[in-house]
Amino acid sequence: MFSSLGLFKQTPCPEYPNCSLQSCLFAHNDVTNPFGEDVPQRKSVNGRSAESDENINGIDGPRKRRRLNNEDLAQDASQRADADTLGAPTSSTPKLDAAVPETVGPTIENAVLLKTATKSISPPPRRILKPSTTKPVAVRHDGTAKAQMDPIRHDESASKPTIKKGSASKVGRPEESLNPRMLPNPPVPHPVRVKLVAMLHEEMTRLNTEVKKDSDASIKEVLVLSSAELISEALNEECLIAKKNPAVYQNIIKSRIMVLKRMKLEVWKEERLKRIAEKLPKEASEKRSTPKIIETGLTPAEEVAFVSRLAAQQEGLSKHGYITAAASEAEIETARKGLETAQGWEQCDRCSTRFQVFPGRRAEDGALTSGGTCTYHWAKPRRPPTAKGDKPRDLTYACCDQPMGVSAGCTKADSHVFKISDPKRLALIMPFRQTPIPEGTGLPGAVCFDCEMGYTTFGMELIRLTATAWPDGREVLDVLVRPLGEVLDLNSRFSGVWPEDYAKAVPYDSGPRESGKAVDASVLKLVDSPVKARELLFELLTPDTPLMGHALENDLNASRILHSVIVDTCLLFPHPRGLPLRFGLKMLMKKYLDRDIQMGGAQGHDSKEDARAAGDLAKTKPAIRRLSSVSTTFEELTLGPSVVVPPEHMMKPSDAHETAAAMEMAKHRLKDLESGPGDLTPPSPPQTNFTDQYAFAFDIDGVLIRGGKPIPQAVEAMKVLNGQNEYGVKVPYIFVTNGGGKTEQERCLDLSRQLEMEISPGQFICGHTPMREMAQKYNTVLVVGGEGDKCRTVAEGYGFKDVVTPGDIIKDNKDTTPFRKLTQDETDHSRARNFGETEIEAIFVFADSRDWAGDQQIILDLLMSKKGRLGTRSDTFDEGPPIFFSHNDIVWSTSHNLTRIGMGALRASLEAMYKAITGKDLISTAFGKPQIGTFQFATRLLQQWRKDTHGINAPPQTVYFVGDTPESDIRGTNEFNASELSENTWYSILVRTGVFQEGTMPAFQPNATVDNVLEAVKYGIQREVDRSMKSKIQQLSEQQEAIVEE
Repeated sequence: MFSSLGLFKQTPCPEYPNCSLQSCLFAHNDVTNPFGEDVPQRKSVNGRSAESDENINGIDGPRKRRRLNNEDLAQDASQRADADTLGAPTSSTPKLDAAVPETVGPTIENAVLLKTATKSISPPPRRILKPSTTKPVAVRHDGTAKAQMDPIRHDESASKPTIKKGSASKVGRPEESLNPRMLPNPPVPHPVRVKLVAMLHEEMTRLNTEVKKDSDASIKEVLVLSSAELISEALNEECLIAKKNPAVYQNIIKSRIMVLKRMKLEVWKEERLKRIAEKLPKEASEKRSTPKIIETGLTPAEEVAFVSRLAAQQEGLSKHGYITAAASEAEIETARKGLETAQGWEQCDRCSTRFQVFPGRRAEDGALTSGGTCTYHWAKPRRPPTAKGDKPRDLTYACCDQPMGVSAGCTKADSHVFKISDPKRLALIMPFRQTPIPEGTGLPGAVCFDCEMGYTTFGMELIRLTATAWPDGREVLDVLVRPLGEVLDLNSRFSGVWPEDYAKAVPYDSGPRESGKAVDASVLKLVDSPVKARELLFELLTPDTPLMGHALENDLNASRILHSVIVDTCLLFPHPRGLPLRFGLKMLMKKYLDRDIQMGGAQGHDSKEDARAAGDLAKTKPAIRRLSSVSTTFEELTLGPSVVVPPEHMMKPSDAHETAAAMEMAKHRLKDLESGPGDLTPPSPPQTNFTDQYAFAFDIDGVLIRGGKPIPQAVEAMKVLNGQNEYGVKVPYIFVTNGGGKTEQERCLDLSRQLEMEISPGQFICGHTPMREMAQKYNTVLVVGGEGDKCRTVAEGYGFKDVVTPGDIIKDNKDTTPFRKLTQDETDHSRARNFGETEIEAIFVFADSRDWAGDQQIILDLLMSKKGRLGTRSDTFDEGPPIFFSHNDIVWSTSHNLTRIGMGALRASLEAMYKAITGKDLISTAFGKPQIGTFQFATRLLQQWRKDTHGINAPPQTVYFVGDTPESDIRGTNEFNASELSENTWYSILVRTGVFQEGTMPAFQPNATVDNVLEAVKYGIQREVDRSMKSKIQQLSEQQEAIVEE
């Protein structure tokens, strides 16, 4: 036997109403009309039953119809004139276009026009429903009340929401018997469930009878349940327990029965009131919490300058629905041919039924679509949460809580609808257009916009466009749009656009209203096409204007706009499982701003509210871009704050994301504070589980990396710092390295790949990082070391205006270095110039030299020159430019089993040769470790991070520096800690995985020595935990002593 999937739920049971099966596969209600509507019987025509042509209700899906030819249309014209309509039902919301003729009919000669064809095209009157029930009135986007278009009429005159008896009936749901609902995996045998449901129902009936005896008529009217509702309540409660807690089902339901047995009447009333309140819309039943106030600490001009950092990278967006390039003419022609071949056949976007679309209406009967009515679930299926240890629950639809596969749908529409996502077909209907350069300056700042779409015979089209200014949120554009195709469904439940909105709309160019006449806020202006709406939006934009919104690919595609600077909150707040999964705007606003939006229920969304919400949400997001460690470029890394991640983590932030992002923002903020005026006060510190008492600083080579490969314990050490420790605490960390020749961004790329974790350039302090402060002091400089032309790139990135390399000098005069010849690649990257007329003002050794002989020859020539001019020689040997080294490490650790010589050895060699030639001592300056300036910069960075994340304008109390070289790492840490410049404690930890080896005595003694970086991290965390415990014990002891003294 096959499992029940609800395949026969629309097929009448042969034994109904005498069927005795507990869980029958067939329907036990009137499936020909399950919604209880009066459907007129169609007359037979030419001896054929009308129902044989097409099923009116559409429950069984579209049936094949016999094609009518000219003879059929002409035969028995007098009978056909009196017959009812043969075609499919017309749309509930016909096309609202005055250009469409009022009558449409067959063009075949001698045929008599059908009644539907001669009917004028206008919005149909609203259905008059029985006023037997009332529900609270939902509020529209303009603040006015409106009755909802569902089977329960809304009482607009009610000042307070009330729930009357019998108002909870579901569409199409028959009365139930006291028989437990069918479950795929019932927790106990069915007879046991029947017995427990009966006991539950018995206690509920007893309490309900007591409520009936109450003298207050209003209480009885609200709280008393009918017999059908009592059965439904008992079944609902039993089914919920069976699904949510199957492992302890009997215990819970028996406990519930005992609670009801002992329950007092007042408690039952309170419980009933709570149940009623849960069914009310949130705006009627809940007191809204106070939304969070957005404080960026920036002026509006600074916010506008800052928001450009949030722009999404265009590369890769096309995989997720964003259209970044217009389709070619050949592609559009291919789409046109495919559309002609399809002959209007589409798949329903709601129920997946195949149906045919007739743009301009079908000639013989004026129909817009075939296939009859559409029965569907308007909400997506979801999996209800389960308790830990329980089995996952079945998927249910959020709109009606029915299990997936059991029900064909809970909502009925008059016609099927479809949506187009293929860029070629979209361009066939209306071409895409790139944002043009406006005649004026456009709207200052950024623009937030949101579109609402409805279903037409051309797919899903734009029907409302709203734009607001950012950051102030004022409205700058809000128009209704007349779509290009005939309207099938305005999708009002989500779009918030209703037929009466079009009926009341005024033309956009209607001019100002008469003075003294009241302005109706509900009246929107109407433009005659999506093209006109797009042109109005273009008047507010330039190609560089940040365009903000949520799920912008839908809005951009609907309006056919190609824009390169987009700020999409879907990308700013990614789903943990990556695209195409995404968080809704409503959930994000509640989570980050504690603000409730989209509370109109079935009245739909308000595009103005959504546009402003996306703009407000963007203010809470740091300007951090996630870049791939494999594919990103140097230019991308220099555009603004970035976090570099391995490819597999691109769509899934790791535990290291928070540290990397926070340090990146702190470094950029520190740079802005040092280089620009103004008090850029940071926003209120976010909630975080980071400790603010201590931090770690790491050397890289010999501590985390050895020979280009990670040390085995390094990855685990990073996980411990990112919260995977027994205390659940996250510890901030930075990297302080003497390694040079690359920018902090490039070092970040390398380390992110090696450690397979998220790392930002803001976490790096390289040996040459402090050299950026000299960019304003020296104009023309020589940079030495590194691979190829990379050091020139680093120096130019620091702001040096005129950078020279040894390759440039050799290219100008090849005899400068007799034993070194440039390769073709070096020649291509070297710049030609006349060094006989160039004065070099300073020499910077950024990285280890790749050619000691050639580099030392050029450096010595400059040191002994007159004012840095090559080819000259000073008589006193004191006119040459100053020389700076990025660090002074004599040796360093590589993949070799012994240490290798480094930049400190080059410095010592130059000093010795200079002394031998001139007889004078060479005066040089070194940065990096153990120089105090490097540690000062690290302290300022950690202080800015602590201010941003915890609101404390002071560095962490303790910084644990983990290094492998006693002469630089340990010496620098100890000397800075002992100096008056240190505002906190720097604690040195030496590891045995690099330069320092077991069995030797370090030249500078560390505070602690451990085997590897993992042991260093654990040592530091445990030391802080012990100190914290001692501090608490001391405080408690002092409090007790104070109490004794009193």
